[in-house]
Amino acid sequence: MDDEDPTVPAHLRSALGDAAELELELATDGHWPDDDDQRTAHRDGIMRAARVIDLWEADCCTREQVGQLARRAADEQEPRRWPRTIEEADDVIVRAGLTRDLILLRDTLGARPTQEELDDPD
Repeated sequence: MDDEDPTVPAHLRSALGDAAELELELATDGHWPDDDDQRTAHRDGIMRAARVIDLWEADCCTREQVGQLARRAADEQEPRRWPRTIEEADDVIVRAGLTRDLILLRDTLGARPTQEELDDPD
C-alpha cells in the first residue's frame, strides 16, 4: 500500500485480488446507458475498477482502496447454502475465519458499512 499502513496479511491477498477483479466484472456487466452523463459515469467506473486491479498488482493501493476491497471480499464469503458434507462444512469454517480477518482489515482501514447498508444487504 502506498500509505504508511501495515502490510496486508498474506492469507488475505488472494481474496482481495479476487475482489478487485469482481469489481471490474461488475462494472463492465450490463448495458451502456443512453444518457451521456450516465455513460461517462459508467465508463469512469470501469476505468476506476481497472486501475484498482493495476494498483493492487503493483502493491500500490491506498488504505481506502484496500478497505473497499476487503469490504467486497468479506461480502463474497457468505455461504450460499447450509453445508451438507464434511468438506462443505470445513469450507464454511475456512470462509468464516477469512471473513473475520477481512472484516477486521476493512474496519481498520475505515471502510466499515453504515448501519443502513448492514440492514439492507442488497
